[in-house]
Amino acid sequence: MVSEIRKATEADLEKVKTDPLHEWNKSYPIDRISDWAKSLYIYDELVAVGGVVQFWNGVGEVWMVLGSKAAEHKIEVVRQARRVIEMAFIELKLWRVQAVERVDFEDAIRFTKHLGFKTEGVLRKYTPDKSDVYMTSIVKGE
Repeated sequence: MVSEIRKATEADLEKVKTDPLHEWNKSYPIDRISDWAKSLYIYDELVAVGGVVQFWNGVGEVWMVLGSKAAEHKIEVVRQARRVIEMAFIELKLWRVQAVERVDFEDAIRFTKHLGFKTEGVLRKYTPDKSDVYMTSIVKGE
């Protein structure tokens, strides 16, 4: 498998949002990349864009938009997403990475579990469309 992680661009984000794995990603509230963002290319095709928004020193929130090609490379996407999270811990000197996923989005829930996130609770009416989400995290050393 030929995978490459690159610094993400605004064009990468727009591309995955126009051809997302899930339709609702077209209106994903991330409309620009964070300062720390990466793009995943597999066989020179853009598969995903994600990053970390750092709240304060040591704590960041992960976001990701998967393109339609991600379904063809599930295992590699998980493997590379783990790698990106490890990079974030090191480069940003984090001790906590958190993520939210909609309670009705089973694929995202399974994905974050595969990445090692643990569910902490429900944030009610959290999204722009007032959907509930799970707050999940990976805490360094646990």
